[in-house]
Amino acid sequence: MKTSLILLAICLLSNAALGAPQAKERAAEPVVIGSANFAESELLAEIFAQALEANNVAVERNFSLGSREVYLEALKQGEIDLVPEYLGSALRYLSGDAAAGDSTAAATQKALQRTLRKTELRALDYARAESTQVVVVTKALADKYELADISDLQNAADELVFGGSAECMERTACYRGLTDVYGLHFREIKTLDTAGPATVKALAGGEVDVTFLFSTQGVITERGFVILADDRGAQPAENIVPIVRTENVQSLGERLTGPLGAVTQRLTTDELRTLNAQLAEGEALKEVARTWLAK
Repeated sequence: MKTSLILLAICLLSNAALGAPQAKERAAEPVVIGSANFAESELLAEIFAQALEANNVAVERNFSLGSREVYLEALKQGEIDLVPEYLGSALRYLSGDAAAGDSTAAATQKALQRTLRKTELRALDYARAESTQVVVVTKALADKYELADISDLQNAADELVFGGSAECMERTACYRGLTDVYGLHFREIKTLDTAGPATVKALAGGEVDVTFLFSTQGVITERGFVILADDRGAQPAENIVPIVRTENVQSLGERLTGPLGAVTQRLTTDELRTLNAQLAEGEALKEVARTWLAK
């Protein structure tokens, strides 16, 4: 009997010894951070990554995954653990309700949190920084047709060319909002990138007349583009929000939520616009993120 107990104890100790390195290895697994395939999303993901690394959390970068359909699916499947998102657009995609959310960030956040209860994802605190998709035209076009609001396009759209990404064509916060909410139908549609260099070049060069850019892009002011007011409220609140897998929150706790919360508490729309401008001027992504975090 005594011999049996000794053998049992040895087995238990051996199993514990074998299990300890595995548990340590699991704890050391990096947080995989993803992003969409445009500069601002990559910048936010890099800021999140460096903030976590500064707090001794290992990270792995998997940026520029593609559209929301791609990176949120990767998040759901556990291929990535964290992604920077925009409140209203995330809510509309994840809830399946193209009209969900409103202009109030707090209400949109609550709706997003309710939607995520059915999933293994969690929305953390949102930032004051907001990056909304805005309809822009050149000043010459605005003057010609006396454009101030999006609804002013109703008498001119059939003469104009719209440009946008393939994803934009399917979203209420983008092209579908122009057709469904404003009843606009353009003479021609051209497929471009997501508010990137091709879009800016096409608008400035007259290849397209109307497009969407992000409100935080410095190029709007630099090029003298005119933002048309969303007078029918097609756009929801689009504050920056980290969406993370619940298992990472449970395993890392404050080590994860603390650094991310410090970023979102501090980041403002004006600062994000400045950071985007630095990227547009050719500054390196990691350096832009590092400099802002060091302030």
